[in-house]
Amino acid sequence: MWIDIALAASLAAALPMPSPLPPGEAALHATPYFQGLGIAAGLPSSAANKIAQDHDGYLWIGTEDGLARYDGVAFRVYRYDARDASSIGGNNISSLLVDRDDSLWCGGEETGLNRLDRRRQQFAHYRHDEKDPSSLSADDVWAIAQDATGAIWVGTYAGGLDKLVPGSSRFAHFRHDSTNPHSISSDNVVGLLAAADGRLWVGTDAGIDVIEANAAIRHVDVTAIPGRGPLNSIAFLDAGGGAVFLHIAVGNLVGGGSLDVTGTLDLVEGKGLRAGNSAGSRKNASNDN
Repeated sequence: MWIDIALAASLAAALPMPSPLPPGEAALHATPYFQGLGIAAGLPSSAANKIAQDHDGYLWIGTEDGLARYDGVAFRVYRYDARDASSIGGNNISSLLVDRDDSLWCGGEETGLNRLDRRRQQFAHYRHDEKDPSSLSADDVWAIAQDATGAIWVGTYAGGLDKLVPGSSRFAHFRHDSTNPHSISSDNVVGLLAAADGRLWVGTDAGIDVIEANAAIRHVDVTAIPGRGPLNSIAFLDAGGGAVFLHIAVGNLVGGGSLDVTGTLDLVEGKGLRAGNSAGSRKNASNDN
């Protein structure tokens, strides 16, 4: 789940300029390029887990050793400080969300759920409390999403899926129940997407679920996904029309493709394209060049 990445410091559209720029204005590069930014540039760790952009254009990077904000020139780093109750809840940050109000939400292993105010000064904390059944179900937060109603959803490890009750610090819990076929597939939630059509896609280590706008939970048939073992990581991107693009890791297999709510799957795996349907069949069309 943890990957080293190079941050895109400059990306320009590869289009010819229609006319000369006015004096004093910098020209765009004809070819986009990437500049690697690491510890020497101020990033707290070379293991960057998540990236998000806020409404002012700042990039936020969750790393294994703190949360970083990049303004195009330098980094500002947020780390846990035992002497400061308003500091971030932990340094291993693997989930990020900028909500519609421009608040930043983040979490990770043993960090709980954290919300940084819009002034970027203080963190509010949501943690598991064994004495409070309405508290966060677990402190390992692996995914965060905001749905069309503005509600915040939190995917945890070993605690299932939580929904923050608006205007409160209480959570509604969605847990796996082996006796209930309509419960989520697993309590280990590794990916979330709130789609524009009102569906919430829930990626777990045991499968992919969709929570419909009417709160009904349906399981997406993923038997066409090759590989064995738990789904180690799932990243979603809304493709519209009830489908998503996804990036998955199953054991040591890593791939990507598209999936819809019926289980129809177009998965790119290495140099081949694998296609599956809701019955779980798949075919391989080689696209080797």
